[in-house]
Amino acid sequence: MKGVSVLDTTGQAHQNVIEEWIRRYGDRVLRLCAMWLKDIHLAEDATQETFLKAWKALPRFTAQNA
Repeated sequence: MKGVSVLDTTGQAHQNVIEEWIRRYGDRVLRLCAMWLKDIHLAEDATQETFLKAWKALPRFTAQNA
């Protein structure tokens, strides 16, 4: 990731990482969810849940891979 180190993610850096992931992958995740769920509202919820889970898991990810 340009400008954001996943290995140095504390406080504001966590938010920066997730924002970067949403910018890079948000549309793809939404399209995939919409394809599977056949409902844009459910797909939006699923996309939001996906990134929320990623954000919550980020400290474990960085600690395990540091």
